[in-house]
Formats: sequence, structure tokens, C-alpha cells
Amino acid sequence: MDLLLTAAIFHDLGKVDELSYHRSFDYSDEGRLLGHIILGIERVEDKIKQLPDFPKDLSTLLKHFLLSHHGQYNWGSPKKPMTLEAVLLHFLDDMDAKINGIQQFIKKEVPEGSRWSTYHRSFEQYFYVPLPWEQTELPEKIGKDALEDE
Repeated sequence: MDLLLTAAIFHDLGKVDELSYHRSFDYSDEGRLLGHIILGIERVEDKIKQLPDFPKDLSTLLKHFLLSHHGQYNWGSPKKPMTLEAVLLHFLDDMDAKINGIQQFIKKEVPEGSRWSTYHRSFEQYFYVPLPWEQTELPEKIGKDALEDE
């Protein structure tokens, strides 16, 4: 679990150098030429060199997470995930990107007063969105503790 948590924190580390911000976000020259995966590997390697007894196998695993987190060659991964943690990281990163994309789509593509979005070509479907007054919030406590408080 510690390894997966570390991978989740570091997998997009290279975006610090890939992106620049002046008045809006844009790509740096390094970002356009090398991309966040390579830039992240360089950052990790630089830090590991500063730790004299850092285990070689752990270094390899950390770099593998960065290289494989996109999951597929056609999605920009130089390597496919080859450990359980790397596969989990890829699925979590992919799910995060998809959920964010759906949320942005819903913000833009649900006509006012409608419960349905326009058609989403990538997902090949419409999305149902309850009207604000129909939405319910989850209780703060769920389970045995919630029943005891009543």
C-alpha cells in the first residue's frame, strides 16, 4: 500500500516542469519536447542520487510507475504496467481522468432545466443529472454509528 501511495503522489511529478503559468497554463519548451513522464523520471533520479543507500530495486519500481502510468503505448506510456501496484495506479489515473472529463462535460452540456446531457461521443451515451432540488446528500455517518445517534 505504501508503494501505491508513493506512486500516486509521484506519477505526474514531471508536470511541474512540463507546464508553465504566466497568465494561463501553457506548456514549457521542456514540456513540449520531453513530456511529463521523462521530466518526472529526471526529477526522481536526481533526488535518488542524493540518497546514498537508496535501494536499486525500489528506484527501478518508482521509475516504472512513472513510465507506465498511462497504461498503453498509444496513450503515451513508454512501458506497460508490469506490477500489481503499477496496474492499480494506471486504472486509478485513468478513472480520475474519465470522471473529471464527465464532470466537465456535464457542466457544459446539460441544458438548463434538463435532467439529461447532450450525447457524449467518447462514452457513446447521455448522462442523467438530477435537478438541484432532487439531489440528496449522503449522511455524514453511515452504518452502525448513524443508527445509534438517532
